[in-house]
Amino acid sequence: MIRTAIVLINFFKEDELIQFVQDCLSKQLNDERLLVIVDNGSNSNSLDEVFQNSKQIVLLKPQSNLGYFGAARYAWAHLQEKSIISDNFIISNFDLEFDAKRFLDDTEIKSSATEASVIGPNILSSLSGAALNPMYKGRLPLSKLKRLLFVTSFYPFFLVYQWFHHIKRSKSSASIREEGSAFVYAIHGSFMVIKRSYFEAGGSLNYKSFLYGEELFIAEECRRLGLKILYEPSLKMVHREHTTTGNYKNSKHMKWLHQSLRYIRDRYYVS
Repeated sequence: MIRTAIVLINFFKEDELIQFVQDCLSKQLNDERLLVIVDNGSNSNSLDEVFQNSKQIVLLKPQSNLGYFGAARYAWAHLQEKSIISDNFIISNFDLEFDAKRFLDDTEIKSSATEASVIGPNILSSLSGAALNPMYKGRLPLSKLKRLLFVTSFYPFFLVYQWFHHIKRSKSSASIREEGSAFVYAIHGSFMVIKRSYFEAGGSLNYKSFLYGEELFIAEECRRLGLKILYEPSLKMVHREHTTTGNYKNSKHMKWLHQSLRYIRDRYYVS
């Protein structure tokens, strides 16, 4: 058994991934921690060249782009196939910055001390300083899901929605969210600590959508199983956002989001 497995998912950004591992993770990997990289697509063989001789890093190469949770599920299945059991299964982006020496230690301590099955840290935007967690303190009402489905059905509406969303975030204050540990409905998907108790209770990563809505899926699975999600502000990190315009999604992403919201609605709200 290992204490923590961390999953990173690459899609043609291997240089950034390598830099993240070197800056934030390399000093924290040990015999009780394993890094699993799922390569959904690469520009070069740099991942093989850099990580092939590391005992704490596993590089997986599926035959196609599996999406975000599809790749995480692929990593989980690999660990199960190898009979590798971890207390914490972390799904992480690599456009993050956190303490390169203590963060995983602190995360494991908090994980051991809480009854929650999923944990989300305090994630701050590098541009606005706004806090991304908790994503939702309470469950989304069906009426809001319907509004989001309407907005994501027509791209001009979606552009306006994104514009208002970015303005709202730019005016929000990180201090408003940093109130203390709290059980919440959903945490941001850029860094999720999923404990062994989640899987033992019957939780899964069998999310059918390609991209987006992973936070709602985990939230609804926890709700279905009577499990708790913890927002833990003492675990701090920064989400690197280079430009506001770079965060605007095109019509293809809108369709993926619409499909994901529809899946959540049909499975958990109206079934």
